[in-house]
Amino acid sequence: RATYYWELCEYLNRQGYTVITIHALGQSLRKVGNEARIVARALTSLNHTKDVVFVAHSKGGVTVKYILDHHPEIQVKKCITLGAPYGGTY
Repeated sequence: RATYYWELCEYLNRQGYTVITIHALGQSLRKVGNEARIVARALTSLNHTKDVVFVAHSKGGVTVKYILDHHPEIQVKKCITLGAPYGGTY
């Protein structure tokens, strides 16, 4: 759950990093492509589309992979995924 990472996000913000969390996703049953559009729109609206470093958990990792494949306007510098079900899920 995203709430597990809030302390880490706050810590990184205090260290000078810009951490953007997108609360609209949550535990979503939306299709990955729809979630990727939400992320891409959020980053674009914040004018944060270059040298993006993604840290994603679970389905977020699959969403980030979709962004890498389908949203060239988001220039990804690095991508870290934790527990992403790349092999699928039931």
